[in-house]
Amino acid sequence: MYMSSPVLYEDLLFGLSHYKRGQLFCLDPLNGEVLWKAEGRQGEYAGLLLSEKFLFVLTTDGEFMVIENTGKAFRRLSVHTVADSPTWAHPVILGAQLLVKDFSSLALWSF
Repeated sequence: MYMSSPVLYEDLLFGLSHYKRGQLFCLDPLNGEVLWKAEGRQGEYAGLLLSEKFLFVLTTDGEFMVIENTGKAFRRLSVHTVADSPTWAHPVILGAQLLVKDFSSLALWSF
């Protein structure tokens, strides 16, 4: 994990490694076993947030992904472009809304 902070949910650790130009992964934090890895090319940095059912990922290129919160397999449920310029700030979830700060603006998205 080069710049992104991992997130922990019960017995699952989710993160973005620098391998394959940004590869999302899930592992067992107790024994280090990798449970799944995404295909790669997700970006240099990602802000990761967790809920009971979902992993939310905002990449530097403004792509917001909703991923199933499971250790069984990588399953992307949806992808949304939420910014046209780089997004280095961590996203904020406000109920059914998403606050995104990109290079030049602050936007509130409703889902």
